[in-house]
Amino acid sequence: MTKKNNLDIYRGLIAYIAGLLFTGFFLQSQGLLFSIGILTISIVISVIIFFKPITGVNISSIFLLGLIVISGFFYYYWRFPSLDSLDIRNQISSVNSANNVAVTGKIISNPRLNQNQKARFVLQAEKLITSEGNSPTVTGKVYVTAPLLSVIGLFPSTQLTVIGKLYQPLPPLNPGGFDFASYLEREGIFSGLSAKSVSLKKEGNWWQKALFYLRLRMIQTHVRYLDVPLGNLVSSMVIGSRAVDLDFDLQNSFRLAGLAHTLAASGFHVSLLLGTVLFFTRSLSPRHRLWIGILSLLIYTTVTGFYPSILRSSLMGIVGLIAMINERSVKSSGILLLAGVILLLINPLWIWDIGFQLSFLATLGLIVSLSPIVNKLDWLPPTIANLVAVPLAATIWTLPLVCYHFNHIPVYGILTNILATPFVIIITLVGIFSAFIGVFIPVLGSSIAFLLYPVIRLLIILVEISNKLPFSSLAVGKISIISLILGYLIIILITFNKWCQKYWLSLTLFTFIFLTIPLIYQKFTLQQLTIMTTRDKPVIVIQNRGKNAIINLNDKNNVLFNLLGFLKSQGINNLELVLVNNNTSNQLALKVLQKYISIESVIYPTQKTINSLQIIDKNNNYIYFQLFNSSWLLLQETKNIIFPETIKTDIIISPNNLKITQILKLKPKVLITNLSTLNKKNLEDLSINNIKILSWHNGAIQWQPETGFINYDE
Repeated sequence: MTKKNNLDIYRGLIAYIAGLLFTGFFLQSQGLLFSIGILTISIVISVIIFFKPITGVNISSIFLLGLIVISGFFYYYWRFPSLDSLDIRNQISSVNSANNVAVTGKIISNPRLNQNQKARFVLQAEKLITSEGNSPTVTGKVYVTAPLLSVIGLFPSTQLTVIGKLYQPLPPLNPGGFDFASYLEREGIFSGLSAKSVSLKKEGNWWQKALFYLRLRMIQTHVRYLDVPLGNLVSSMVIGSRAVDLDFDLQNSFRLAGLAHTLAASGFHVSLLLGTVLFFTRSLSPRHRLWIGILSLLIYTTVTGFYPSILRSSLMGIVGLIAMINERSVKSSGILLLAGVILLLINPLWIWDIGFQLSFLATLGLIVSLSPIVNKLDWLPPTIANLVAVPLAATIWTLPLVCYHFNHIPVYGILTNILATPFVIIITLVGIFSAFIGVFIPVLGSSIAFLLYPVIRLLIILVEISNKLPFSSLAVGKISIISLILGYLIIILITFNKWCQKYWLSLTLFTFIFLTIPLIYQKFTLQQLTIMTTRDKPVIVIQNRGKNAIINLNDKNNVLFNLLGFLKSQGINNLELVLVNNNTSNQLALKVLQKYISIESVIYPTQKTINSLQIIDKNNNYIYFQLFNSSWLLLQETKNIIFPETIKTDIIISPNNLKITQILKLKPKVLITNLSTLNKKNLEDLSINNIKILSWHNGAIQWQPETGFINYDE
């Protein structure tokens, strides 16, 4: 195949990926407009080429590439899950939300532990029985959460009857929140079920049962002598955290240190496995080495699960094996591109899978940037130069995407990766070997795994030290898609353009300054108060020209699932104040928050002067403060509360309803409360007195001087 033909194939593959990426900018309903736009661009480029020919490019190829882009766009939406007329989601409106339903179906995902210590799995619904005795025919997938003990020993293909409350997953109610509803929708899941009981109807098939017990045997091999969570950590580094219930605190520690990739089965693990297999089979014939290598990859992929990142690396490994055995040179970037497109033809929705994106870009970084970086580090010994260059190359190509998706940077991530790599290699290789032995001789496998104890402890200590260093995890705020594109444009130019390579430092500094100045300016000029949606008392985040404060935490789940996401999206790395009542729930929540955010002072109901807001009066019943030229009254309790005569407030924030006489006496302009506690007469009285009523229960409320109060979704 000629070089020109290869180039045409590369262009076609990239055009298909571009078509999929355009679905992030254009809806399906805008498909006609998108197609016209692409064809117009193709015509313009063709006219330019007609008058000024470009070597290796002709008019017909331009139109073909345009058609491939359009095909990729429509193929994505053709494969995007849609709501079937018989989907169980359609029954939600007819079911009383207070009543339980029984859903019979088949498990289609491995039951896993969630952060609320409940089991979660996906059920393919087959039958629904309502509390009224109705039994409509249903289909569709259901996201189920159930008591942990009720799913022990269950695996995919098992038939169950699940009793609980059916619900529709909601979009995030707080800014910075994870859009779980959209995530489920891409998986073809449109409903959820909070189960109170699970009963077995029929055991699953032999293949899924064998896989389940094989994984369980491997995990038990690691846990037997290493115990929890060290044994689970080894299992995660062998078969991936998606197949192992690893302690969430430990997961978060590795994520903050920039080592999350070590807990996910990926190209790194495949490379180690394949390299080890080829080393020990070097005395065999090429054909035998090929089949042993392919068999090893197939077994490993099956055990870890057919996830995008592991499929991509396994495909690349198989192609590389075939080329090596046939003594043919292959272009790694071409293999990567081909493997990526094959997977995206199988499932185009993987284009928005974060694991797939990071795996693809990290591998691309190693292919195109590793050698140049090693050459720049020629003053170091070769082994050390490679040890430094590998995480650096991968980080350069994944950093913009990490900032975009997670709104934070592990500042010491590169250094931590360099120091952790020897430990990770040892744990992964010995973990794989011990798991293999443990399948046949469990005690021997566990004994081998126990030898890893000092290595695991050293790795965890390294992670803890990294996370305790100042500014170990830097929140950068919400990154725009334009900033993301600009970041990758600069990386591509520096990688492939000789002039840009010459001035790489200047270009990098310019881009950094260009992207960070708007973020810094916004941070030190923003005046904003956010009342977050919670189940309990309102949680208030105050941003006052770079000084930040939080009033109330409620509990640790609120911190983990709501508050931290918002703080990261706002680029908040430190808090001047956390003001909470001194109770057990708040204390536990505070400990969780302090792991991620620097806190200057914590205030309980005692007076203290701070800059982010002016506290006028506070006790266990209320907090009265001055902020943004307005007076605010936040109520903690409303029973038998008596206000001093001196309190006259502009805004009242109340978790429950005050007596209407008390509200009118305080003469607020705005009342923020639970609307369900107000009757028709209350609403009329408040309206007559020109008191605006808002509620945070259906979505966060934000206030800024220019806009006043607005709902988050506006």
